[in-house]
This record gives sequence, C-alpha cells and structure tokens, in this order.
Amino acid sequence: MAQGLRLKEVSIKGFRGYGDEERTLDLTAPVTILFGGNRSGKSSTLNAIEWALYGKEVTGKGATGIVERKRGWLVVNRACESARVKLVMSSQEGEIAVTRKSSKTGRKKTEAFSFVDEKGNEHEEDVDLWKFLGLEARDFMSLVYLHQEVIRDIVVSEPSVRRAALDRLLGISDLRTLYESLKRIRVRDYEKRTEQIYRELERELEARSRSYEERIEALREKGVEKGLKGDSFTEETIVDLSAKAADLLGSLAREAGIGAPELKAAGGTEDFADYERRAKEVIRRLRGENPGTVSQRGLIDLRERLNRAISEYESAAKELEDLKREKEELESSGDLEVLRARKEEYIARRKELDQRLRRINARLPVVSATIDYLSELEDKSSRIPCPACEQEVVPESLMERLRAVREEMGEEVEGLGKESEDLSKKVKGLEGDIRRLEELVERRIPESEGKARSLRESIGEMLGSTITDADDVRKMVRDRLMEIEKGLDEARKVLERYNEGIASAEEMLEQAGIVYEALDAKKKIEVIRAISSSPEWRSMNEARDRLNLMLDGVEKARDSVEAALREKVRERLEEAGERIREYYRILVERPDFESITINPDDDEVYASSDGDAEKVVSFFNQGDMNCAALSIFLALGGSASREGGPCFIILDDPSQSLDAEQKRRLARLIDKVSTERQVLLATMDGELLQSLQEEVSRAKVVYRLGEWDPQSGPSIMRE
Repeated sequence: MAQGLRLKEVSIKGFRGYGDEERTLDLTAPVTILFGGNRSGKSSTLNAIEWALYGKEVTGKGATGIVERKRGWLVVNRACESARVKLVMSSQEGEIAVTRKSSKTGRKKTEAFSFVDEKGNEHEEDVDLWKFLGLEARDFMSLVYLHQEVIRDIVVSEPSVRRAALDRLLGISDLRTLYESLKRIRVRDYEKRTEQIYRELERELEARSRSYEERIEALREKGVEKGLKGDSFTEETIVDLSAKAADLLGSLAREAGIGAPELKAAGGTEDFADYERRAKEVIRRLRGENPGTVSQRGLIDLRERLNRAISEYESAAKELEDLKREKEELESSGDLEVLRARKEEYIARRKELDQRLRRINARLPVVSATIDYLSELEDKSSRIPCPACEQEVVPESLMERLRAVREEMGEEVEGLGKESEDLSKKVKGLEGDIRRLEELVERRIPESEGKARSLRESIGEMLGSTITDADDVRKMVRDRLMEIEKGLDEARKVLERYNEGIASAEEMLEQAGIVYEALDAKKKIEVIRAISSSPEWRSMNEARDRLNLMLDGVEKARDSVEAALREKVRERLEEAGERIREYYRILVERPDFESITINPDDDEVYASSDGDAEKVVSFFNQGDMNCAALSIFLALGGSASREGGPCFIILDDPSQSLDAEQKRRLARLIDKVSTERQVLLATMDGELLQSLQEEVSRAKVVYRLGEWDPQSGPSIMRE
C-alpha cells in the first residue's frame, strides 16, 4: 500500500461533460475548489478522478450505492469517439500515473487501463491499483469521496446501509464481513439437521429391513398357493425346479423343431436371474414357433381360401346358368339366323308398304284439287272437258265418283300406315333381341364360362387335383373342408398339450422365482443389519462427531469475532470520538445538544448533552443532520490516523441544506482538515465559496467552470 498519496494533476478528454479538447487541472494545492453552476462540469471533474481509479466499479449503483447511478453512466461524451483520463498522484517515494480510456465504435465498446507506480513499473490490472491504494471502490466512496447521497447514508439510511458506511469509515468492513458470514452459519440448524439425517438413516434401514421381512412373508404365502412347501425356500429348490423346467423346455423345443439355445439349470441364487432371462426367451420362441400353431395357421388359411373360392365359384356358376337361361328364352322363337331373316322380311314388307303409301299420297292431291275445281263450277250438269284427261264428263257425276275414290284412298292409307308402324315395332324388338343374343353368345357366356373354369382350376390347385366338367366341385370342396376341420381339431389337441407343457415350465419357473426373491430379500436383510457395524457406519459416526466439534468451533469463532468487532468499534470510536465532537462543535451551535456520539450497539448517531441523548434523525433539521454527517466523515475519513492510502478527500456539494453561518463554519472545518489531508471540493454555492476564500488559511486554488459546450466541454478559469 502506498503511503501519503496526494493528487497532483488530472487531464481529461471526451469524458462525460468534457469535449474533444484535453483539459488539465493542477491539483497540488492543499485545497482545490471547483466552482460553477449546474451542467458546468464540476461533477464530471470529480467523476473523472474516481473513474480513472475504479473504472466500471463506479459507473453504476452497485459498488457506490448512489441511486442516481442506477442506470449507469454515459462515460463517453456523445460528441466524442472516446474518453481518456490521466490522473497523476505523488507519494513519499515518487509519482504514480493512472490512465484509463474508453472507446466506442457503433455499439461496440473497448476499454484500456494502465498505471505506472513510483518505481516506473507499468501495470495493466485494476486489482493491482486497488491493492496499491489499499481501498476497494465502496471504501473509496466512504472514506475519500463524500458524495451528497453518502452524507445521508451515515445518518438517515436503513440500519444495514448506515452500518456499512460506518464500518468503512471505521476501517472494520472486513471484520464485519467475517462476522456476518459466521453469523449466517446456523450452527444449531446444522446440528439438528445432522442428527435428523442420522435418525432418518436409521429409520430408513429399519423400514427397509421390515419391508423385506414383509416381502418374504408375502412370498411364502404366494409360494404355498403355487404348490411350494414351507421348507422349500432353499437354494436346492431353485436348482431342482430350474433343472426340471430346463429339461421340459428342451423336450418341447425338440418337438417343435426349434434350434433353441441350450438351457442349463441355475446353480442357485447367484446365476438364477440370468437363467430366468434365458428361460423366458426360450418360452417366447416356443409360443411363436410351436408345431400346433404352424399347422393350425396353414389349415385355417386353406379353409378361408377354399370358402372364399367356392363362394366365388358358386356365384360364377349361377351367373352362367342365368345367362344360358336368358339365351334359351331369346331363342324360343328362333336362333340368331332365324331372327335376322325375320327382321329382313319385316323390313322388306315395310318398304313395300311405304311405296304404296307414296303412290296413294301422290294421287290424293290431284283428286282433291279436281273435286275442288268441279265444286266451284256453276253448271255441274253440262258436259265439259275433264281438267285431268280432257274427256267429256258431267261434273256432278264425276265429283261423286272422285269423292268415293278419295274416301277409299284415305281408308287404304290408314290401313297401310298402321301396318307399317306395327312392322317398325317388330323390327325394333327384333333388333334388341338380336343385340342381346349376340352379346350373350359372343361375350357374356364365354366370359362367364372362362371365369367358372378359372375358379374351378384354382380350387383344383387348392385341393391338389384336376377338376373336370364332370366333377361336382361343391362336393369336392365340402369333403375337403370336413377334412380340414378334423385336422384343426387334431392341431388344437397338439397345441393344448404343447401349451400345457409350456405352462408347466412357466409354473416351475415362477416357483423358482418366488424362492429366489425370498432368498434375495433375506440376503438384503443381512446386508442392512451389517451396515450398523460396518467401517463406513463407524466412519459416518466419526464424521458426525467431527462436524459437531467444528460447529462448536464456529460458534466460538463467531463469538470471538463478535467480541473483537465490538472492541474494535469501541476502540475506533473512542479514538475518533473527541475529533467527531470537536468537528461537530465547529459546525453546529446548539445549546440543547452540544455534542454527538455514535452508539456501537445500534450504529445510530445520537445528540447528547449532560447525560441526555436522542437520535439525531428523530429531531434534527436537515442542515444539522448534514453537519453531523460531515463531522463524522471528516473526523473518520479525513483523519490522519488512517494508515496509508490516499491522503486526500473529495467533497461534492457538501453545503446542501446548510445556512450561511453553517457554511462559514464548514469553511473553518475544511481549513482545519486541510492541515492533514489535501481537499478537493466542488460547489455551486457562492456563499460557501466566499467563506472558503475568507476562512481557509492554507494555499488554495479556485477553478471557475463557466459556460458548457457539447463539443468542447466546460470553460475553465483558474484564479
């Protein structure tokens, strides 16, 4: 750890409020004041120093506890590509230069860090610097850097936060951490749990032993039900039953013609599980490949095929019979030749009738026209030339004859038409009969005969014989089906005998298995009972005893650390008590409570006077509470008695809630502290600045930070 570290200078570029122009501030004076309004770069300057020393550790709330950093800092100025801070410090042995840089390319960020110690050695690990400083980031934020929120932590925060802040100020954080770690070890819970596990293990062993005994009893009862005697639960029984089952299964395998693997009898419980597995495999094969089953499958298949084939054959035979009957009915009035000749005869007769009708129909218009002509004559009794033949005719008598002729012609046309229509119907009927008869003779009957013949041949193949047209297929099939039923009956008998043999072997295997399980359970009981006297059990007992001794040691260690912690707190508070009271009296003038103390039992800050004490948080105004916190911080953090590490303190806006008189008093206290510690202070409070200029007697430098530009950063003027 370095001795007497003081600030010398800081160079900042592109960091937070600083722009792309590097700015260097001389910090060698005993007191350096950064003065300016909001957004002038004061906090950025202080942040640059802590970032140079601790990097990511201080950019969020985690290590600092500062709420405003909850979402993290924006390290690199938005207008810049990178941020760089170089901090130079001095010690009794020389200078220390710390450089930290952060660059951004799109969303990618890169970090670089190094520091050179007093001997010129370069380091690139943060932890090397922290060891050199003798402070972690959280300690730095309590002992060196007094942020506005840290002031509240000392007085008004929750007990755990307040205790942590005071621990760091008192330099007992590590001791407190050790105590809390030991305190979290619930010794009695461990002892209780150890004993519980031990008893649970004993109960588990007893329960398992009892379970196996009950299992043995149940197996004996089951064995009796399966035909075993009470004295049969021995190794010899397993050997005997497994041998009988093996012989029987071998005999069945030979009967079935199965090349099953040789099955040797079990020699006892040691190899019974393997024997049982192999025996079950043989049984599985015997059930799947036994001769009765094979024979049955073949006969059942043949029966199904014959039934299906005879059904199809009978259907085909009936179809053929129906087609032949239909052919006979169609040929009842003549065969195809006769029907075709008759059709031609009817067609010829219809043509003859059609010719006569055409002749009559040709004459009828002439006769009708002549009648119409004659009926229009006025003189129908005088002879005139016939309009058709030019012979002399009497119109009246000619009209009479023509009307009679027309009537005869009409009757003849009607008769001829009816006869022609009847002939057309007969021709159409003959055509349908001829087409159907042609279909039957030329296609349907030959196809049906072919189908019946094919089925007959297929049945013949099934029966193993040739079937001719003279054979009764139905009878042949019926006879064979009767033979199949007899064969199936015989196969069932073979299968029953076969399955009885397998069942007998399975029964022996089951009996042997019951004996095996009972003997195995008995062995497990012996193993369980041997556990309590085993070396492992003794080792467990010894381990339990050692654990109890260790737990007793933890309790003693915790009590010792607690006593040491209390003693250390009292010692440190006694050492700093007068300094705290002195600083408090400098800052606060209260006639009712002239002093403050820290109670080591509850870590509360009390205001006291003539033996009377009250928590400051319960009645102090905000200004007085801030003064109390400043007194504690400056007395403990700024004490020259703190060994090694930074010999400077940083105050960020320490005058919040202070009135003008308290600010002047604070300036006097800072003057006093600056005789022991270098002071770097940032404020926007003009009254505090004036008080500092008037009250601080040591050399001081004031930097006025003015207008701020996003590109170039703050304007800085040194006074």
